[in-house]
Amino acid sequence: MDAKEKNTVYENQTVISVKITDLKDIDAIFTQGYSSETIYGCLSMIAPMINPGNPSACIPNGAECLNQRKIRRELQHAERVSCLCECIGNRMGLKSAMIKQLKVSGFVHDIGKMKIDEGILSKKEKLDTDEWAEIRDHPETGYRILKQTGLFEQIADIVVAHHERWDGRGYPYNLKGNEIPLQARILTVADSYDAMTADRAYRDALKKEAALEEIRRFAGIQFDPEIAKFFCDCLEKAEIKPTGIIL
Repeated sequence: MDAKEKNTVYENQTVISVKITDLKDIDAIFTQGYSSETIYGCLSMIAPMINPGNPSACIPNGAECLNQRKIRRELQHAERVSCLCECIGNRMGLKSAMIKQLKVSGFVHDIGKMKIDEGILSKKEKLDTDEWAEIRDHPETGYRILKQTGLFEQIADIVVAHHERWDGRGYPYNLKGNEIPLQARILTVADSYDAMTADRAYRDALKKEAALEEIRRFAGIQFDPEIAKFFCDCLEKAEIKPTGIIL
């Protein structure tokens, strides 16, 4: 069977099979009955095998390339960011199709990190030049995963742009202002807020108020100023919650 058709992942210590082709439609990711862990596990298996020069690279059968601790940590972040993105989209009155794109983009935005060694992701000390270069590659790796496997191709352009900055000093393409897709600008704010309010190997989580102050401080620099203001105002009024509940 083609490696693109079937990948084996661990879920609750049970090996299961998932047809990648079943998940191509953007509506299917949360409606086909697959758990988010299953979907993330499938994508994670693909990540170490991505090779731009060899589109037909085989994906190994089994879960030997998975790091379960990394998957679970990134999965929790992905689910929170996905909820935040969906909430922001709803509150902004975006069309249903754009909100779906936001929800899925938030869920898979960091899938490129599955190619990065866990020692780098969990390092407490300052990253060296080579390690930082690996981190900076993850948006393009995620883009290639989504494009090369045929998964959610319509949101690959959002995922690749989620570390671009409003002032044009982001990566990988130094896009500036409205050159950055709207959904990517929303994703950047949601991703940054969740990253700041979660414990990391190199620092403790920030309180909600401190994280919102950072977003305000970098509005018009890192973040779209209108989206940053909208997000902070809504979160302070409890109209958006990190759990994804809209009051």
